[in-house]
Amino acid sequence: MDRLLKAARTSGSLNLSNRSLSEVPGEVYRSLDAVGEGEKWWEAVELQKLILAHNNIAVLKEDLKNLSLLSVLNISHNKLSHLPASIGELTLLKSLDVSFNSVVSIPEEIGSESSLVK
Repeated sequence: MDRLLKAARTSGSLNLSNRSLSEVPGEVYRSLDAVGEGEKWWEAVELQKLILAHNNIAVLKEDLKNLSLLSVLNISHNKLSHLPASIGELTLLKSLDVSFNSVVSIPEEIGSESSLVK
């Protein structure tokens, strides 16, 4: 996991699909806070693409709002029944995939999201 987070801090992309995760690791929500030894904080890139597909995630925390530069979020094929209201604070989000979950409703906060394309 540490290796993936380190790579994400330089690429802005993190793929944690097919890892049998039951929750999103806390380090993901604060990926830039955890700049490791030997890394230069000024070279770190905020997360822009997060792939969490094909896991067992049932809850997304409100901390999702910390990923303010996120443009792609794929949480398909999980066990979600709802999305946090804070998802509406991701103003740069262009692609949101929640297919193959049991999401009953989408937070109305996401309705004001003008950049969401798909």
